[in-house]
Amino acid sequence: LHRHQHMRLPQEDFCQVEGCSPFRKYENDGGPGLKALFGTLRQSVNAEVDMKTLMAAQVLFWLLRAPDGHAKNFSIQLLPRGRFQLTPLYDVMSVYPVLSNAPNQWSPHEIKLAMALLGKNRHYEMQGIQRRHFNSTVQKVGYASTAEPIIEEILARTPAAIAEVQAELPQDFSPRVLDAILGGLEQAARTLGGMPP
Repeated sequence: LHRHQHMRLPQEDFCQVEGCSPFRKYENDGGPGLKALFGTLRQSVNAEVDMKTLMAAQVLFWLLRAPDGHAKNFSIQLLPRGRFQLTPLYDVMSVYPVLSNAPNQWSPHEIKLAMALLGKNRHYEMQGIQRRHFNSTVQKVGYASTAEPIIEEILARTPAAIAEVQAELPQDFSPRVLDAILGGLEQAARTLGGMPP
């Protein structure tokens, strides 16, 4: 191969993995949910890391008000001999820049996770999600007894992540968009940090 030639690694998104239509990528439309994804990732060559990444993504989606964490935005890389691993996350979009009760904006009451957190009920609506729902989810999917180590790690790393993003963005990046996302993230982190487990 030429030194600068790139190969595309084979991968499948979770609609393909679960054999469902890409038009059913959201769980509430019949697409895969967290139980299905965790069930598959138990067989990954990096099972522990991949399952932690999947759960951390749910916390981050809530913190960022990112409603597009559906089955087509999680994929596995296909490896030799039928093995696989989770690919890096992609297409994470925060709605903070368009979140308000004004016309042509997304109401805070309308923002939902693409895959429900699990407890006595299914929890999609971001405004009603509590810290305990992350903890009950890891129990329901059989991953861990608590999500607290993941939550605490994310909360501890949030200030440095915000500073890093501010330092690395180009000078001409929209201050309105940046302030909306980072301000929303900071507030959500404070809210989550103040919630009981």
